Amino acid sequence: MSGPEWLDQLAEDATLEGSLLDGVVHGSSAVKELVGAMYALFSRLQHKYAGPYGENGYLEDHVAEVRGHALGCVVIVTRNAAGQTQRVVANLRPRPVVLMLAQLLREQLKGASFVDKLVQPRPDESSPGATKNKSLH
Repeated sequence: MSGPEWLDQLAEDATLEGSLLDGVVHGSSAVKELVGAMYALFSRLQHKYAGPYGENGYLEDHVAEVRGHALGCVVIVTRNAAGQTQRVVANLRPRPVVLMLAQLLREQLKGASFVDKLVQPRPDESSPGATKNKSLH
């Protein structure tokens, strides 16, 4: 699955942040690598809205599918004066699917400079594919 239109218009010093990350990914090549790898894991993508937002912005609201699990995503893109994508903020949900996606990306992007910024589960949570036994009591 190809990436979003704003991905081809990244400023050299573009940034990406959001619920998939603990920290910020810096630089157009890193942003492009991470977003491209993420879109490659989507088996389905349905946009609810994609279009202008304010004076220099772009907004996406979509639902993707990753390994049979729905992943909601709202993306806010801010463009610089030259019209390039400068800052991307992505809110993904639900968290268990975000954790699964982060694990898949860690495996796929081993050695990438930003891989340590992908979220990790807290001791009390797991992703949908995990095999933890949790008591209901």
